[in-house]
Amino acid sequence: MKRVIIVFRGNISLDMYPPLQSIMRVLIDLGYELFYIGGYSADGLRISFEAKGVKFYRLPLEPLRRSLSKLIYFWKTKRQVIDYLRQIDVNGSDVIFILERKPSSYLNLWQFGYLTNEYNVIFRISENIYSKVPLWVKILYGKTNISDVLNKSKGIICCEYNRAHILKGVFGLARLPHVLPNKPYVDYNVLRKLPNSLKDKIDRIRHQIGSRKVILYQGIFLKERRLDEFCEAINELTDYVLLILAKESPELNEFKSKYKSDKIIFIPFINSPFHLCITRMARIGILTYMPKVGNIFQVANVLYCAPNKTFEYGKFSIPMIANDLPALRTVFDKYNAGICVNTPYDKDEIKKAIRTIDSNYEVYAQGAKSYYDSVDMLNLTKDAFEK
Repeated sequence: MKRVIIVFRGNISLDMYPPLQSIMRVLIDLGYELFYIGGYSADGLRISFEAKGVKFYRLPLEPLRRSLSKLIYFWKTKRQVIDYLRQIDVNGSDVIFILERKPSSYLNLWQFGYLTNEYNVIFRISENIYSKVPLWVKILYGKTNISDVLNKSKGIICCEYNRAHILKGVFGLARLPHVLPNKPYVDYNVLRKLPNSLKDKIDRIRHQIGSRKVILYQGIFLKERRLDEFCEAINELTDYVLLILAKESPELNEFKSKYKSDKIIFIPFINSPFHLCITRMARIGILTYMPKVGNIFQVANVLYCAPNKTFEYGKFSIPMIANDLPALRTVFDKYNAGICVNTPYDKDEIKKAIRTIDSNYEVYAQGAKSYYDSVDMLNLTKDAFEK
Protein backbone atom coordinates (compact mmCIF):
# COMPACT_ATOMS: atom_id res chain seq x y z
CA MET A 1 0.00 0.00 0.00
CA LYS A 2 1.30 3.45 -0.92
CA ARG A 3 1.94 5.78 2.00
CA VAL A 4 1.41 9.53 2.39
CA ILE A 5 2.88 11.36 5.38
CA ILE A 6 0.99 14.61 5.99
CA VAL A 7 2.82 17.47 7.72
CA PHE A 8 0.57 20.27 8.93
CA ARG A 9 1.49 22.78 11.64
CA GLY A 10 -2.10 23.62 12.48
CA ASN A 11 -5.03 22.20 14.40
CA ILE A 12 -7.24 19.85 12.43
CA SER A 13 -10.59 19.56 14.18
CA LEU A 14 -14.28 19.38 13.33
CA ASP A 15 -14.48 22.97 12.15
CA MET A 16 -10.93 23.64 10.97
CA TYR A 17 -9.30 23.30 7.53
CA PRO A 18 -11.98 21.42 5.59
CA PRO A 19 -9.80 21.27 2.40
CA LEU A 20 -7.22 19.16 4.27
CA GLN A 21 -9.94 16.92 5.65
CA SER A 22 -11.31 16.41 2.13
CA ILE A 23 -7.88 15.53 0.70
CA MET A 24 -7.37 13.00 3.50
CA ARG A 25 -10.72 11.35 2.77
CA VAL A 26 -9.94 11.19 -0.94
CA LEU A 27 -6.51 9.63 -0.32
CA ILE A 28 -8.08 7.00 1.94
CA ASP A 29 -10.59 6.12 -0.78
CA LEU A 30 -7.73 5.92 -3.29
CA GLY A 31 -6.12 3.26 -1.10
CA TYR A 32 -3.28 5.22 0.52
CA GLU A 33 -2.05 4.59 4.04
CA LEU A 34 -1.97 7.93 5.86
CA PHE A 35 0.25 9.29 8.62
CA TYR A 36 -0.71 12.68 10.06
CA ILE A 37 1.94 14.85 11.74
CA GLY A 38 0.37 17.97 13.17
CA GLY A 39 -2.00 19.48 15.67
CA TYR A 40 -5.37 17.91 16.34
CA SER A 41 -8.22 17.97 18.80
CA ALA A 42 -9.48 15.02 20.80
CA ASP A 43 -12.79 14.96 19.02
CA GLY A 44 -14.82 12.75 16.73
CA LEU A 45 -12.89 13.82 13.65
CA ARG A 46 -9.62 12.27 14.82
CA ILE A 47 -11.48 9.18 16.03
CA SER A 48 -13.22 8.74 12.67
CA PHE A 49 -9.92 9.06 10.80
CA GLU A 50 -8.20 6.61 13.14
CA ALA A 51 -11.01 4.15 12.44
CA LYS A 52 -9.99 4.34 8.78
CA GLY A 53 -6.35 3.58 9.59
CA VAL A 54 -4.83 7.08 9.84
CA LYS A 55 -1.97 7.22 12.35
CA PHE A 56 -1.61 10.49 14.30
CA TYR A 57 1.59 12.13 15.57
CA ARG A 58 0.95 15.28 17.61
CA LEU A 59 2.65 18.65 17.20
CA PRO A 60 2.04 21.49 19.67
CA LEU A 61 -0.01 24.46 18.49
CA GLU A 62 1.64 27.70 17.44
CA PRO A 63 1.68 30.31 20.24
CA LEU A 64 -0.62 33.26 19.67
CA ARG A 65 1.79 35.99 20.67
CA ARG A 66 4.38 37.35 18.27
CA SER A 67 7.52 36.88 20.30
CA LEU A 68 10.63 34.79 20.72
CA SER A 69 8.32 31.90 21.59
CA LYS A 70 7.27 31.74 17.91
CA LEU A 71 10.84 31.32 16.75
CA ILE A 72 11.34 28.59 19.35
CA TYR A 73 8.08 26.95 18.24
CA PHE A 74 9.11 26.68 14.59
CA TRP A 75 12.58 25.43 15.48
CA LYS A 76 11.15 22.87 17.92
CA THR A 77 8.42 21.58 15.62
CA LYS A 78 10.88 21.19 12.76
CA ARG A 79 12.93 18.87 14.96
CA GLN A 80 9.79 16.98 15.96
CA VAL A 81 8.71 16.52 12.35
CA ILE A 82 12.10 15.08 11.40
CA ASP A 83 12.00 12.75 14.42
CA TYR A 84 8.54 11.54 13.42
CA LEU A 85 9.67 10.94 9.83
CA ARG A 86 12.46 8.73 11.22
CA GLN A 87 9.97 6.83 13.38
CA ILE A 88 7.73 6.26 10.37
CA ASP A 89 10.82 5.15 8.43
CA VAL A 90 10.05 7.15 5.30
CA ASN A 91 11.37 5.51 2.14
CA GLY A 92 11.77 6.34 -1.53
CA SER A 93 8.25 5.24 -2.51
CA ASP A 94 6.46 7.31 0.15
CA VAL A 95 5.06 10.81 -0.38
CA ILE A 96 5.62 13.58 2.16
CA PHE A 97 2.73 16.01 1.79
CA ILE A 98 3.46 19.38 3.43
CA LEU A 99 0.74 21.99 3.89
CA GLU A 100 0.92 25.49 5.29
CA ARG A 101 -1.50 26.80 7.89
CA LYS A 102 -1.58 30.35 6.56
CA PRO A 103 0.30 32.59 4.07
CA SER A 104 3.53 32.04 6.02
CA SER A 105 4.14 28.99 3.84
CA TYR A 106 7.71 30.20 3.32
CA LEU A 107 8.49 28.58 6.69
CA ASN A 108 7.68 25.13 5.36
CA LEU A 109 9.61 25.77 2.16
CA TRP A 110 12.66 27.12 4.02
CA GLN A 111 12.68 24.55 6.81
CA PHE A 112 11.72 21.41 4.89
CA GLY A 113 12.90 22.29 1.40
CA TYR A 114 16.01 20.14 1.74
CA LEU A 115 13.80 17.04 1.98
CA THR A 116 13.18 17.36 -1.78
CA ASN A 117 16.76 16.19 -2.32
CA GLU A 118 15.96 12.76 -0.93
CA TYR A 119 12.20 12.19 -0.79
CA ASN A 120 9.02 12.58 -2.84
CA VAL A 121 7.70 15.86 -1.45
CA ILE A 122 4.45 17.58 -2.45
CA PHE A 123 3.70 21.10 -1.20
CA ARG A 124 0.19 22.50 -0.95
CA ILE A 125 0.21 26.29 -1.12
CA SER A 126 -3.29 27.60 -0.59
CA GLU A 127 -2.44 31.30 -0.75
CA ASN A 128 0.13 33.43 -2.50
CA ILE A 129 3.47 33.54 -0.70
CA TYR A 130 4.33 36.87 0.87
CA SER A 131 7.49 38.45 -0.50
CA LYS A 132 8.31 40.04 2.86
CA VAL A 133 10.26 37.43 4.79
CA PRO A 134 10.97 37.89 8.52
CA LEU A 135 14.57 38.72 9.36
CA TRP A 136 15.03 35.63 11.52
CA VAL A 137 14.00 33.41 8.61
CA LYS A 138 16.58 35.10 6.38
CA ILE A 139 19.27 34.66 9.03
CA LEU A 140 18.52 30.95 9.60
CA TYR A 141 17.59 29.85 6.07
CA GLY A 142 18.73 32.67 3.80
CA LYS A 143 20.77 30.37 1.57
CA THR A 144 17.71 28.34 0.59
CA ASN A 145 16.48 29.02 -2.94
CA ILE A 146 12.69 28.66 -2.98
CA SER A 147 12.53 28.34 -6.76
CA ASP A 148 14.90 25.38 -6.57
CA VAL A 149 12.90 23.81 -3.74
CA LEU A 150 9.62 24.06 -5.64
CA ASN A 151 11.11 22.84 -8.91
CA LYS A 152 12.74 19.84 -7.18
CA SER A 153 9.52 18.87 -5.42
CA LYS A 154 7.49 16.03 -6.93
CA GLY A 155 4.39 18.22 -7.01
CA ILE A 156 2.81 21.50 -6.02
CA ILE A 157 -0.90 21.83 -5.30
CA CYS A 158 -2.88 25.07 -5.51
CA CYS A 159 -6.59 25.50 -4.89
CA GLU A 160 -7.30 27.81 -7.83
CA TYR A 161 -6.18 28.10 -11.45
CA ASN A 162 -5.06 31.77 -11.40
CA ARG A 163 -3.10 31.26 -8.18
CA ALA A 164 -1.28 28.37 -9.83
CA HIS A 165 -0.18 30.68 -12.66
CA ILE A 166 0.88 33.42 -10.22
CA LEU A 167 3.03 30.92 -8.32
CA LYS A 168 4.51 29.57 -11.56
CA GLY A 169 5.45 33.06 -12.74
CA VAL A 170 6.82 34.36 -9.43
CA PHE A 171 9.12 31.38 -8.86
CA GLY A 172 9.93 30.42 -12.45
CA LEU A 173 8.42 26.95 -12.14
CA ALA A 174 9.05 24.48 -14.93
CA ARG A 175 5.47 23.23 -14.76
CA LEU A 176 2.10 24.56 -13.67
CA PRO A 177 1.07 23.40 -10.18
CA HIS A 178 -1.81 20.95 -9.92
CA VAL A 179 -5.13 22.68 -9.29
CA LEU A 180 -7.12 20.86 -6.62
CA PRO A 181 -10.21 22.97 -5.80
CA ASN A 182 -11.60 23.26 -2.27
CA LYS A 183 -14.53 20.97 -3.04
CA PRO A 184 -15.75 19.22 0.11
CA TYR A 185 -15.42 15.44 0.03
CA VAL A 186 -17.79 14.22 2.71
CA ASP A 187 -20.31 11.44 3.25
CA TYR A 188 -23.62 13.21 2.76
CA ASN A 189 -25.45 10.15 4.09
CA VAL A 190 -24.66 11.34 7.63
CA LEU A 191 -27.32 14.02 7.13
CA ARG A 192 -29.99 11.32 7.16
CA LYS A 193 -29.40 10.51 10.81
CA LEU A 194 -29.09 13.63 12.91
CA PRO A 195 -28.58 13.95 16.67
CA ASN A 196 -31.87 14.75 18.43
CA SER A 197 -30.49 18.05 19.73
CA LEU A 198 -29.73 19.14 16.17
CA LYS A 199 -33.14 18.01 14.93
CA ASP A 200 -34.77 20.21 17.54
CA LYS A 201 -32.59 23.17 16.54
CA ILE A 202 -33.44 22.73 12.85
CA ASP A 203 -37.16 22.44 13.63
CA ARG A 204 -37.02 25.75 15.52
CA ILE A 205 -35.24 27.41 12.59
CA ARG A 206 -37.81 26.06 10.12
CA HIS A 207 -40.56 27.44 12.34
CA GLN A 208 -38.90 30.88 12.28
CA ILE A 209 -38.59 30.77 8.50
CA GLY A 210 -42.14 29.66 7.86
CA SER A 211 -43.07 29.78 4.17
CA ARG A 212 -40.51 32.45 3.28
CA LYS A 213 -37.61 31.93 0.86
CA VAL A 214 -34.16 31.67 2.43
CA ILE A 215 -31.15 33.78 1.45
CA LEU A 216 -28.12 32.30 3.25
CA TYR A 217 -24.72 33.55 4.32
CA GLN A 218 -22.50 30.93 5.96
CA GLY A 219 -18.87 31.14 6.96
CA ILE A 220 -16.51 33.42 8.83
CA PHE A 221 -18.01 36.75 9.80
CA LEU A 222 -15.76 39.78 9.36
CA LYS A 223 -16.69 43.40 8.81
CA GLU A 224 -14.86 43.15 5.49
CA ARG A 225 -17.38 40.55 4.30
CA ARG A 226 -19.91 43.40 4.10
CA LEU A 227 -23.44 42.10 4.70
CA ASP A 228 -25.10 45.43 5.57
CA GLU A 229 -26.63 46.02 2.15
CA PHE A 230 -27.89 42.43 1.99
CA CYS A 231 -29.74 43.01 5.27
CA GLU A 232 -31.18 46.27 3.95
CA ALA A 233 -32.29 44.57 0.73
CA ILE A 234 -34.00 41.68 2.51
CA ASN A 235 -35.82 44.10 4.82
CA GLU A 236 -37.40 45.69 1.73
CA LEU A 237 -38.41 42.40 0.07
CA THR A 238 -41.49 40.39 0.97
CA ASP A 239 -41.41 36.59 1.24
CA TYR A 240 -37.67 36.44 2.02
CA VAL A 241 -35.58 35.83 5.12
CA LEU A 242 -31.81 36.15 5.52
CA LEU A 243 -30.05 33.45 7.55
CA ILE A 244 -26.54 34.17 8.83
CA LEU A 245 -24.70 31.04 10.00
CA ALA A 246 -21.42 32.01 11.68
CA LYS A 247 -19.33 31.58 14.81
CA GLU A 248 -19.82 34.00 17.67
CA SER A 249 -17.39 36.92 17.69
CA PRO A 250 -17.38 40.54 18.90
CA GLU A 251 -17.87 41.67 15.28
CA LEU A 252 -20.85 39.36 14.81
CA ASN A 253 -22.44 40.43 18.10
CA GLU A 254 -22.15 44.08 17.10
CA PHE A 255 -23.68 43.32 13.70
CA LYS A 256 -26.43 41.24 15.31
CA SER A 257 -27.44 44.06 17.65
CA LYS A 258 -27.92 46.28 14.61
CA TYR A 259 -29.82 43.97 12.26
CA LYS A 260 -31.36 41.03 14.14
CA SER A 261 -35.08 40.80 13.41
CA ASP A 262 -37.80 38.47 12.23
CA LYS A 263 -36.31 38.77 8.73
CA ILE A 264 -32.61 38.62 9.67
CA ILE A 265 -31.99 35.40 11.64
CA PHE A 266 -28.63 34.56 13.19
CA ILE A 267 -27.80 30.86 13.66
CA PRO A 268 -25.07 29.72 16.08
CA PHE A 269 -22.22 27.66 14.66
CA ILE A 270 -23.00 24.05 13.72
CA ASN A 271 -20.21 21.50 13.30
CA SER A 272 -19.37 20.22 9.82
CA PRO A 273 -20.90 18.42 7.99
CA PHE A 274 -24.15 18.98 9.88
CA HIS A 275 -24.13 22.68 8.94
CA LEU A 276 -25.21 21.43 5.52
CA CYS A 277 -28.67 20.84 7.01
CA ILE A 278 -28.95 24.62 7.04
CA THR A 279 -27.28 24.99 3.64
CA ARG A 280 -29.88 22.88 1.88
CA MET A 281 -32.68 25.12 3.19
CA ALA A 282 -31.40 28.01 1.08
CA ARG A 283 -32.93 29.26 -2.13
CA ILE A 284 -29.97 31.57 -2.82
CA GLY A 285 -26.48 31.58 -1.27
CA ILE A 286 -24.33 34.65 -0.60
CA LEU A 287 -20.57 34.93 -1.18
CA THR A 288 -18.83 38.18 -0.33
CA TYR A 289 -15.08 38.85 -0.24
CA MET A 290 -13.60 42.33 0.07
CA PRO A 291 -9.86 42.84 -0.50
CA LYS A 292 -7.95 44.90 2.07
CA VAL A 293 -6.23 47.97 0.70
CA GLY A 294 -2.45 48.00 0.49
CA ASN A 295 -1.27 44.37 0.31
CA ILE A 296 -1.05 42.99 -3.21
CA PHE A 297 -0.74 39.40 -1.98
CA GLN A 298 -3.88 39.62 0.13
CA VAL A 299 -5.70 41.38 -2.70
CA ALA A 300 -4.71 38.63 -5.16
CA ASN A 301 -5.93 35.97 -2.72
CA VAL A 302 -9.33 37.64 -2.59
CA LEU A 303 -9.60 38.34 -6.33
CA TYR A 304 -8.83 34.70 -7.07
CA CYS A 305 -10.72 33.26 -4.12
CA ALA A 306 -11.49 29.56 -4.02
CA PRO A 307 -14.30 29.17 -1.49
CA ASN A 308 -15.55 25.72 -0.57
CA LYS A 309 -18.96 27.40 -0.12
CA THR A 310 -19.46 27.51 -3.89
CA PHE A 311 -19.46 23.71 -3.87
CA GLU A 312 -21.64 23.46 -0.76
CA TYR A 313 -24.25 25.60 -2.49
CA GLY A 314 -23.75 23.78 -5.78
CA LYS A 315 -24.25 20.36 -4.18
CA PHE A 316 -27.83 21.37 -3.37
CA SER A 317 -28.46 23.24 -6.65
CA ILE A 318 -28.46 26.62 -4.90
CA PRO A 319 -27.74 29.67 -7.11
CA MET A 320 -25.36 32.28 -5.73
CA ILE A 321 -24.94 36.04 -5.46
CA ALA A 322 -21.41 37.40 -5.01
CA ASN A 323 -19.44 40.58 -5.41
CA ASP A 324 -17.69 40.91 -8.75
CA LEU A 325 -14.40 39.01 -8.49
CA PRO A 326 -12.54 37.33 -11.38
CA ALA A 327 -12.63 33.83 -9.88
CA LEU A 328 -16.36 33.90 -9.07
CA ARG A 329 -17.39 35.67 -12.27
CA THR A 330 -15.57 33.00 -14.29
CA VAL A 331 -17.58 30.26 -12.54
CA PHE A 332 -20.88 32.11 -12.82
CA ASP A 333 -20.40 33.00 -16.49
CA LYS A 334 -19.31 29.50 -17.48
CA TYR A 335 -22.00 27.56 -15.62
CA ASN A 336 -24.74 30.18 -15.15
CA ALA A 337 -24.51 29.37 -11.44
CA GLY A 338 -25.19 32.86 -10.08
CA ILE A 339 -24.90 36.63 -10.45
CA CYS A 340 -22.08 39.02 -9.56
CA VAL A 341 -23.02 42.45 -8.23
CA ASN A 342 -20.81 45.53 -8.21
CA THR A 343 -19.12 47.03 -5.19
CA PRO A 344 -19.62 49.22 -3.28
CA TYR A 345 -22.83 47.27 -2.77
CA ASP A 346 -26.16 48.87 -3.56
CA LYS A 347 -29.26 47.36 -1.96
CA ASP A 348 -31.32 47.95 -5.11
CA GLU A 349 -28.81 46.05 -7.24
CA ILE A 350 -28.91 43.19 -4.71
CA LYS A 351 -32.72 43.16 -4.87
CA LYS A 352 -32.54 43.08 -8.67
CA ALA A 353 -30.14 40.10 -8.58
CA ILE A 354 -32.45 38.21 -6.21
CA ARG A 355 -35.47 38.83 -8.45
CA THR A 356 -33.51 37.86 -11.60
CA ILE A 357 -32.49 34.52 -10.09
CA ASP A 358 -35.98 33.89 -8.78
CA SER A 359 -37.58 34.50 -12.16
CA ASN A 360 -35.13 32.08 -13.87
CA TYR A 361 -34.60 29.78 -10.94
CA GLU A 362 -34.37 26.41 -12.68
CA VAL A 363 -31.67 27.71 -15.06
CA TYR A 364 -29.49 29.04 -12.24
CA ALA A 365 -30.13 26.00 -10.01
CA GLN A 366 -29.04 23.62 -12.77
CA GLY A 367 -25.99 25.80 -13.41
CA ALA A 368 -24.94 25.57 -9.75
CA LYS A 369 -25.30 21.79 -9.79
CA SER A 370 -23.38 21.52 -13.09
CA TYR A 371 -20.52 23.45 -11.51
CA TYR A 372 -20.47 21.07 -8.54
CA ASP A 373 -20.47 18.02 -10.83
CA SER A 374 -17.67 19.43 -13.01
CA VAL A 375 -14.97 18.81 -10.37
CA ASP A 376 -13.86 15.19 -9.90
CA MET A 377 -11.90 15.17 -6.66
CA LEU A 378 -10.87 11.52 -6.95
CA ASN A 379 -9.23 11.87 -10.36
CA LEU A 380 -7.69 15.29 -9.65
CA THR A 381 -6.11 14.02 -6.43
CA LYS A 382 -4.96 10.85 -8.13
CA ASP A 383 -3.24 12.90 -10.83
CA ALA A 384 -1.50 15.09 -8.25
CA PHE A 385 -0.19 12.20 -6.16
CA GLU A 386 0.56 9.58 -8.81
CA LYS A 387 1.98 11.63 -11.66
